[in-house]
Amino acid sequence: MEGVFPSRAVFKVAARHEPRREWVDLKGLIALIAAPDGPNLIERFAYRDLGGIMKQKKIETHKIGLVGQAPSRRGDPRKPLAGPNGQKIARLAGMSYDELIACRRKHLNTHHSGKRSKGDAFDRANGCVNAGDILLDWRVERIVLLGKNVAHCFGFRDVPFLAEIHIYGRRFLIFPHPSGINRWWNERRNERRARQLLQRFLRGETVSAWVPKERPLTPC
Repeated sequence: MEGVFPSRAVFKVAARHEPRREWVDLKGLIALIAAPDGPNLIERFAYRDLGGIMKQKKIETHKIGLVGQAPSRRGDPRKPLAGPNGQKIARLAGMSYDELIACRRKHLNTHHSGKRSKGDAFDRANGCVNAGDILLDWRVERIVLLGKNVAHCFGFRDVPFLAEIHIYGRRFLIFPHPSGINRWWNERRNERRARQLLQRFLRGETVSAWVPKERPLTPC
């Protein structure tokens, strides 16, 4: 469980700051650990109550880009990631919705392309063109690619989720598509790991650089 919960050092620093305060209630802590969103709540508690002694590194939104697949059927093409998927990404990233929309955002398909048997249809040829435009136009350091279709358009095929790739002078994070129909999210441990790695990546920390055995890029 190391890395999921705040370290003991966090509570020791807090205790020195406010020695009269009861920082660790073991029964309450055990109950919190068992809660469905326990790890996230504990992390919020630790950083909130340290009174500024320990703070997470601020996310520099002007250095971040988010690339989605396409707007939803009722989504506004002019506002990428403005719906439930964007709200989910903001929650996982530990940022406010205002911070999310301050990042560079784009869908590779600018309009909803309809349905297919396993989800929404996707125009890969159009997606590859827009991926090229992003590489030419965006001046950002870190780009989150939401889903395998998006990753493929940037030349990343058969790359595992949550892998980080350094190429084109940028850093990319291959992130699972946030849609509720994506079964990857059914495992609670998957969501916990995705949240941790996404937040680290957005703060500029190294996640886990992926080193391919063969060529990392596959043309569209």
